[in-house]
Amino acid sequence: MVTQTHAKTINKTTLSPQERKAANSQKKIDRFKKLAVVRMNRAIKAVDAVSALGNRRSYTYNDDQVQKIKTALQSSVSKVEKAFSATTQNDAGFSL
Repeated sequence: MVTQTHAKTINKTTLSPQERKAANSQKKIDRFKKLAVVRMNRAIKAVDAVSALGNRRSYTYNDDQVQKIKTALQSSVSKVEKAFSATTQNDAGFSL
């Protein structure tokens, strides 16, 4: 009888290096998709909750407070854009 753990070991040893790389790459893709959906849904709900603060019937706020919220959101979006950008200049250090 082959246990599930033993079957995984057999599969790993019978796969070529290219097949292992492809399987690992697919696992990373699947993990990214799963986490992206969960995290994006959570982020969208959080932004919707912040948007609800704009209801003047329920809340009182001033322009300075609104600007701080906008700045914080824009800064966070900039971080996301930077994380997904193709350039890695920050990691490479100085170059000409």
